[in-house]
Amino acid sequence: MRSTPGLPGDLPRIAALHHERQDGSGYPKKLRGNEIGMLGSIAAIVDTFDAMTVRRPHADPLSPSAAISMLFKWRGAFFDAFLVEQFIRCIGIFPVGSLVELNTHEVGVVIAHNPSSGCSRA
Repeated sequence: MRSTPGLPGDLPRIAALHHERQDGSGYPKKLRGNEIGMLGSIAAIVDTFDAMTVRRPHADPLSPSAAISMLFKWRGAFFDAFLVEQFIRCIGIFPVGSLVELNTHEVGVVIAHNPSSGCSRA
């Protein structure tokens, strides 16, 4: 495989792992747990969140908070529990751009997250 300037050399390997699941139910190799590796596990979480929150020919998008709720429910089975919790901590329960109803019944848009949330951003 040829390298692409500016992209990590192991990106094709990581991309090949994004449908693998912690319990071995994924594809193409039905890898389990540590066989997937951290980067493959992260790719699976991010890909699933993205797939659930965008319009697809076969499904309407879920709200980011509903997608997060599903990832949380699937942690430990399909996805690495620690990485799911870190992902949620990083993007927040209500990701930037989410519409939220305040306790005053006003509607607001999330524009930033608390920098002390424990997520390191590059």
